[in-house]
Amino acid sequence: MAKRLTTMLLVLALCLALMPAQSFAVSAPKKAVVKDLGLTGKYVTNYDGYGMVQTGTGKYLLIDTSGKVLHEASSRMEYDAVSDLFLLDGIKDDPGYYRLSDDTLVLSRAALQENVRAFLQENYPMGELVQLETRNLKPFTDGYAANQYRAVYSDAGETRSYEFFVLINASGLVVYCTPLIAFTSGGGYPLRYFLGYCGEGLVTFKSEFQDPSGVMAVYEAGYKDLGGEDVMVFAVSSPREYQDDPGVTLLEAAKFADCSPFESGMASASYNDGTSRLLDHNGKMSAALPYNRIGTFLGNYAPVYTPDAVGYIDTAGNLLIPMEYMDAAGGNGEIFTVCKDGLWGIVDADNKAIVPFEYSAMSSPALGAVYAVKDGKVYAITFEDVKEDDTLTPWGTKKVSAVFKDVPEGAWYERYLQAAYENGIVGGKGNGIYDPQDNLKHGEIMVMVTRLHEMATGEKFQPAPNPTDHWARAYCDYCKAEGIIDGRFDNKLEDKVTRAEMAYYFANALEDRYYGDDADVSLSDIATEEYGAEILKLAKSDVVTGYDVEGQTAKEFRPAKLVTRAEAAVFVTNILGLIGPTGGVY
Repeated sequence: MAKRLTTMLLVLALCLALMPAQSFAVSAPKKAVVKDLGLTGKYVTNYDGYGMVQTGTGKYLLIDTSGKVLHEASSRMEYDAVSDLFLLDGIKDDPGYYRLSDDTLVLSRAALQENVRAFLQENYPMGELVQLETRNLKPFTDGYAANQYRAVYSDAGETRSYEFFVLINASGLVVYCTPLIAFTSGGGYPLRYFLGYCGEGLVTFKSEFQDPSGVMAVYEAGYKDLGGEDVMVFAVSSPREYQDDPGVTLLEAAKFADCSPFESGMASASYNDGTSRLLDHNGKMSAALPYNRIGTFLGNYAPVYTPDAVGYIDTAGNLLIPMEYMDAAGGNGEIFTVCKDGLWGIVDADNKAIVPFEYSAMSSPALGAVYAVKDGKVYAITFEDVKEDDTLTPWGTKKVSAVFKDVPEGAWYERYLQAAYENGIVGGKGNGIYDPQDNLKHGEIMVMVTRLHEMATGEKFQPAPNPTDHWARAYCDYCKAEGIIDGRFDNKLEDKVTRAEMAYYFANALEDRYYGDDADVSLSDIATEEYGAEILKLAKSDVVTGYDVEGQTAKEFRPAKLVTRAEAAVFVTNILGLIGPTGGVY
């Protein structure tokens, strides 16, 4: 049965010297519950758990997962749970924003214009405001909306026209607006300012200008706070000096193309060289990622796009769902909507299909619901945790605490032993015994490194039975033939393994390309150690750490300390982490 090793932090003081930077588990499996809502449609969108259905007959329906129609209109509706407001937009005469909870119009276009007019007259007394036009209403996101207006002023017989954006709150009041810059018939275009969407207290903004060739180019972009102050700026062509402003973080601007709103603590920026970067609230940016665009994060995962494929990454930029799909609508960490061969379905975090690819349209997941269309019918898909036998893992296989009667459920090493056992690297001693506190022997670790080596290379070793020799002799010979070890342990198959000797085995179990050089290492007791190079190799790959020593910065590896079978499972799991999802699946 296929299994994927996925990342999960685990802090356990009992095994501080063994604990990896990441360990392995899987999310609880999900069962899809598909309900025919008795509606017809062509396209569906999910807004904070409510569905918006485009019927194909010029109508739009706002619905819940029971199929109840909350509102019907002739234009698109977009809902924001923070403000409890949805927007009717797309037709000039549409009224504005409705409150979903009582289906009443609370912010009409006319009322909003009056609020904007009052704001301009108080803050921009540039003559007589002779005309104010609503150019574009945007949906609320996180309680704020950025709307576009056009104002015409008359002063001393001269008329000037201005286009600008205002940020409004859920009461319809103007929080701030972009600079009012006049558009004239001569002298080219001045800067044009835009406000985007609000996410986690930051609003995207952009300013453009017409370059000498006539192309509109980005001047500045980035994020403002809810007071209108610049917080993070991609100063693409800006001569302004931000260096003296401690409140502004300058971001990588070379070849900048666009940036996304914040969600789940992350935003992204795309670049004209076909790469993207992740961005956190402190202005820290990731290295360039090989994606043309990164979608919005939902539940700590976002779709990523190249010209040929789509997948999903986490907030650290790690690829979770492989780049093998045509399109993606969104994911929440347990379910991911994806399109393959023109049809939509849902996969889980292990890239296993839990809703078949048979839908013509599908929404992103939100609040545990996905909306979908098949053969013109609209469906709501919700999810339940699969009820598990207490003796089974989420993979549907036996828990090690049920396999081995001497492994208590909840033991500090249980997760690691589970991963090592499920991947076929370790086994028991027979009669339901694992013997976790017994010391590891050389014959046993030879079996472990053989199986790790097989997993990484794709080879399969079948030891020939030899009743006249030690049971592990064939594994010893295999490890020597593969260059994993030399002959120094030929006559020590029953001897106990030290931490230093363990490092020697595991540092040679895989090809060098699997090992890293990232972790900061400071071990005080390996300078004269026979296996110091191997220990350092594993430490730099974050496979092993060390023991803290009071009053000292450097840690101790304690190379002469014997390894228990429980501890061996931790080391094995860390090596599985180097092999990664491809090698870690069988």
